[in-house]
Amino acid sequence: MVLRQESCVKEAIPYFLKSLGLVESPDFQVIILQNLSYSYALLGNYPKAFDYNQRYNQLHDSLEANHRASMELKDDYLEEMNRQVLNSKDRALELAQLAKLAAENRQQNILMIALIVGSILTIATLLAIIRLYQIRQNKMQVEHKLKEKDSEIEELLRDQEITTLSAMLEGQETERTRIAQDLHDRVGSTLSLVKFNFQALDEQMAQFKHENKAQFVELIKLVDVACDEVRQVSHNIAASMLNQFGLLTALENMKQAIESGNALKVSLVDVGFENRRLETSLEIAIYRIIQELVSNVLKHAQATELTLQLFWRKDGINVTVEDDGRGFDPAALSQKAGIGLVNIRGRVRALNGEFHIDSHPGKGTSVLIDIPL
Repeated sequence: MVLRQESCVKEAIPYFLKSLGLVESPDFQVIILQNLSYSYALLGNYPKAFDYNQRYNQLHDSLEANHRASMELKDDYLEEMNRQVLNSKDRALELAQLAKLAAENRQQNILMIALIVGSILTIATLLAIIRLYQIRQNKMQVEHKLKEKDSEIEELLRDQEITTLSAMLEGQETERTRIAQDLHDRVGSTLSLVKFNFQALDEQMAQFKHENKAQFVELIKLVDVACDEVRQVSHNIAASMLNQFGLLTALENMKQAIESGNALKVSLVDVGFENRRLETSLEIAIYRIIQELVSNVLKHAQATELTLQLFWRKDGINVTVEDDGRGFDPAALSQKAGIGLVNIRGRVRALNGEFHIDSHPGKGTSVLIDIPL
């Protein structure tokens, strides 16, 4: 209770001080000085309490002296008035008018006090509203700055991640090209030389028995097959099909290769391409993503049908890979099993794309990829 009283006194002092500067009536000033003296005394600030008490005493004594003088004058006046009343009935009317004026003065004084108190309350309310507004504005500014900093950090991290993944993909493509060149220049050349030597010996086969020559011819065929395989691997790694004929042709060859060696039916659907080509680097990146997704289907899905859909929209490319296999729970994948999906997601992110996967045990898998242009 005491703490609350002290708090109220502290809040009242500023308003007393403001009122002291506004009020011109000595009667009200003496009341305010007395309240200030009491307030500082309650707060233990005795020097100020003594100072305002001195001012109060001086003003009070002055008012008392004036009051006594006024009373003396009033008494003289009343005596004179009484004498005049005895002499004239009109003096009664004058006294009534004086009483009315005194009542009006009292009413004006009451209104003045009410006005002062109302002004103090209004000022206090306005100050509180302004302070609350400032606090709210400061809070909003701080929150806005924090959001800007978070956005800057996220953008920097995303740019760094994209740069890293792009460099990784570029390095992979460079390594594939180098391997393809090595296969073509070294192994391919060696197999060609072996084939040439076997063909040179073929002229001397007349002296061999027929069955030996058949084995020799079969050996030459095997060398031809090996040369073709090396050439095919070289072409696949270097993405020559993509460079020459484009993404759809490469995917069509992939479809034929899968169907020829597996009991898996593949459907390839494209919308909006109309013989148009993307940038070679983008076609290679999309092909690698689809290739890895298809590889996962062949290894794990146990599917009978596979659908590849590509849509060329105004603002990007949409790729969908769906199978009717056994499906899985993406959230339950082990760290090792999920590496493939992480790599695919990283490739998509390097293209500023979005990657979504929908799969449930026993219900197949659907992968949706959006790549902006």
